[in-house]
Amino acid sequence: MLIQLDNVLLKASCILLLGLTFLIPGAELLLFLVTIIYFSKNSFTEPFLKIKRLLKGCKVFLLLLPMVIIVGSVSHYLLNDYSKQDIVIKLKEASYLESIPMIFSVLFVAPFIEEFYFRKLLMDSLLKWLGILFAVIFSALYFSLIHLNIFSFPILFTLGISLGVVRLISNDWLASVLCHLFFNSFMLVQIYS
Repeated sequence: MLIQLDNVLLKASCILLLGLTFLIPGAELLLFLVTIIYFSKNSFTEPFLKIKRLLKGCKVFLLLLPMVIIVGSVSHYLLNDYSKQDIVIKLKEASYLESIPMIFSVLFVAPFIEEFYFRKLLMDSLLKWLGILFAVIFSALYFSLIHLNIFSFPILFTLGISLGVVRLISNDWLASVLCHLFFNSFMLVQIYS
């Protein structure tokens, strides 16, 4: 029993440490490749069931989205003295050509690798160890902390909880990828408007 607990703790520790790679500049490419390899080996079984799960996840996210927007609006008002995320500043200052790879990263790379890590690897591990409530809260907390921005923390924490709920209800981490992509699209429209 003690050896089994040690293995669970070791695995959870390794998964938590893997999350720190988000802080390493340029690590997105490595994380994206790992995610693509996993995705290619473990997806496309029962396509109709997959579509049903994705739609279920999107419905749940649309129900939770007003909460995310309200928290974002309140935190924008209360934390306006703090600086925005680096990517937001870079997108506003970049020329059209410079912004294309950043937009691609925001729309596709970030949702894919972040959801693979936070809603697939981390939540699966935490669900076994901590249960549903703490798994969702802890993965959302870690998700928002890894972005290293106090201005974005409240909305990212709320988004993380919403994406965790989507993942649980749809039983598919790709549903949270789709919802994350939708959220980032919404944020891009706000940045450029």
